[in-house]
Amino acid sequence: VKDQGFMGSCWAFGNMAALESSLLRYTNTTYSLSVNNMQNSMLMYSKYGVDTIKEGGNPYTSVGYLIDWLGVFPDEFDGYDELGKISSLYITPDDIHIQNVVILPPIKNAADRDLIKSALIKYGAVAVSHCANFDTSKYFNKSSSAQYCYDTKDSTHRVCIVGWDDNYSRYNFLKTPEGDGAWIIKNSWGTQWGDEGY
Repeated sequence: VKDQGFMGSCWAFGNMAALESSLLRYTNTTYSLSVNNMQNSMLMYSKYGVDTIKEGGNPYTSVGYLIDWLGVFPDEFDGYDELGKISSLYITPDDIHIQNVVILPPIKNAADRDLIKSALIKYGAVAVSHCANFDTSKYFNKSSSAQYCYDTKDSTHRVCIVGWDDNYSRYNFLKTPEGDGAWIIKNSWGTQWGDEGY
């Protein structure tokens, strides 16, 4: 679990966590990749960046970074600097060249959830956007670290689904959903948030 601090870099953290999971799945090697380089390479301050992105991004911003071979490499070469926006490196001796990125269609109903489950089994963790409203009077049960945004479809935060529990009790949520079950997510707000960052 990493910590993005107060900056809008969740898009880079969520997608890089999914890549690290996939690399672990297929190479049996644990990586801590440079989120800083992904973020900074894609901001308007970089010649490779998107001229409208000052801080936050979207799910596809990181896809551009990954498939353009801009420098997926270990964190030790370009560690996360919450306030910095310039990375001096674009290539290292330990670059990893990504050949494919899988994008799932938007989940519109309960039956589509099986797409996420299949992707988790086949590829590893799945980066997703969700509503990051942790209002403890409405959506977030702090004692169980369970969140359920039942009346909004706003996607304001990128996280990584690392698993699921179909038997997770619906009574762990502040507002009781129709049935049991929950996604298990890895967040980028440090280990002090939620259940050690999950």
